[in-house]
Amino acid sequence: MLTAGLMVSLSCGIVFAANKDVGTTGAQFLKIGAGARPVGMGEAFTGVADDVNAIAWNPAGLAFLTRPEFTAMHSQWFQDTDYEFAAGVYPTAWGTFGIGASTLNIDKIEKRTADTETPDSTFESSDGAYLLSYSRTMGSAWAVGVNARYISEQLDTEKATSVSADLGAFWKTPHRPLTMGLSVRHLGSQIKFREESDPLPRTVTLGLGYKMFSDRLTLGVDFRRPVDDGVQYAVGAELTQKLLWDIAGSLRTGYNTAGTDADGLTGLSVGMGLSWRHYSFESAWVPYGDLGQTFRYALVVKF
Repeated sequence: MLTAGLMVSLSCGIVFAANKDVGTTGAQFLKIGAGARPVGMGEAFTGVADDVNAIAWNPAGLAFLTRPEFTAMHSQWFQDTDYEFAAGVYPTAWGTFGIGASTLNIDKIEKRTADTETPDSTFESSDGAYLLSYSRTMGSAWAVGVNARYISEQLDTEKATSVSADLGAFWKTPHRPLTMGLSVRHLGSQIKFREESDPLPRTVTLGLGYKMFSDRLTLGVDFRRPVDDGVQYAVGAELTQKLLWDIAGSLRTGYNTAGTDADGLTGLSVGMGLSWRHYSFESAWVPYGDLGQTFRYALVVKF
């Protein structure tokens, strides 16, 4: 029988990794990529971090935003799982403030109260993370940012909570348009169900971003070190072209070693976007081998 904990692990894609330490941390849903645009670029976004999605990847990038932004994302996941993400940021003279939330829900998990193959009921699993963000520039080229997050997980009647923080730095190098980002995510206390405690999935990431052809082409590279796995890397690209009137289209693709299986057959991502004035509709497709396909759909508003 699949337990809820196993289903969450499956939904995060960790079954692809060969490292024996993968999955030994708690709150695995925190590893799911937020935002259709970053995911379409293979999650190579730490050194790009140029829109509201930066709140989930490198909060320092938010300091360079010049107007409020909002995003809401729905993910069509496998294993009958719903993953949602929403965030809003507001730049001020004292820095940029933000708020965000992500949730993962699994319905109708079979429950057995006796040694039998026939389930006698079902239950739900629900996970949530809710954060506050603050970032500010340090001169014209540097920025720093921090997130404070409350985490809640519930399996049937059992509940666990924790708190965590993200730290970020962003640098517009003298060799512009090259940018660099550094983030340390999910620093915090262990999360505990009954007598079992697990550390949070702390991850250190160094990212590079580069824009070409009057910002029409954006390139990203991330080098990531999770506490429960070896070094991973991600590469991604986005090409944006004005179509007609105020409409522009974007095509994205990326490759992320965190999503590969032992044979390296997956890890690809593809995305697209369509924008009109202050509104953008973003989508991303990420295959997970035998587990199936995943799709993300997001709305971004720049006020």
